[in-house]
Amino acid sequence: MLAPLAEIAPGKVHPILQLTVAELLTACPDPLPAVKLATAPTDPCNTVLLR
Repeated sequence: MLAPLAEIAPGKVHPILQLTVAELLTACPDPLPAVKLATAPTDPCNTVLLR
C-alpha cells in the first residue's frame, strides 16, 4: 500500500510517526516488489466491468 501512495503523495506525513510516505517506504522491510496489475482507462465511457 505504501508504493502507490508514494507515487502520488511522497511528502505526506504520517500523523503519529511523523515520517513521510517516502521515508516509510524506504524503511519498510518487506522484500516483495509492488506490481501494477493494470492502468486506469483514459476514457471512463470505455471501461469494461469484470465479473
